[in-house]
Amino acid sequence: RNKDILIAFLKAILKIDIKDVQILNSELPKENIADKKSILDIRATIDNNVEIDVEIQVARTIYMPQRSLYYWSKIYCEQLESGEKYNKLKKTVCINILDFNTLDTKKYHSMFKLKENEENYILTDLLEIHFLELEKFRKSNPNIHEKLNQWLATIDTENEKWLEVAMKENPKLKE
Repeated sequence: RNKDILIAFLKAILKIDIKDVQILNSELPKENIADKKSILDIRATIDNNVEIDVEIQVARTIYMPQRSLYYWSKIYCEQLESGEKYNKLKKTVCINILDFNTLDTKKYHSMFKLKENEENYILTDLLEIHFLELEKFRKSNPNIHEKLNQWLATIDTENEKWLEVAMKENPKLKE
C-alpha cells in the first residue's frame, strides 16, 4: 500500500533513482531441516531486479556484521538454480538500522562493498551492506535538510526540533 514511502526511504539511503519496488516474502527458505530460520524485516526488489533487505534492530546484537553478511549471502545464493550461469546473479543490498553502535567508525551511515585493499578497486558491485547507527546519529550534528537525515530523525524521534524540520521539509514523512 505504501510503496511510494518505501521508494522515498530507499532513495535517501542508496542515493539512486528508483521507479518501482516489489515487496517479497520475508522468510528465507531453508535448504536443510537443520538450517537456521531467517525472517527479514523488509525484503524487496527495486528497478533492475536489485534485491533489498532492510533490518531494524533495537536490541544490542554483538554479531550484527556477521548476521548482515549471513542474510546477504542467503538472498544472494538463492538467486541461482542448478545449471544457471553466474551472470544471472543480481545486486543484493542489506540495510541495517540499529539503535546501538556496532562498528568502530565515527560515521553513523557506513556502506561496505568488496574492494581490493590497497588500490580500492571494486571487485563487484553485487554486494552492498549499509549500517545506520542511530546512537551515533543522535550524538552527531547532522544536516537535517538532507533526506537521509530526515528519515533517521523520524525513525529515532528523540530530537523534536529535528523531527519538526524533517516533517516540514519532507511530505513523505507525514504519511
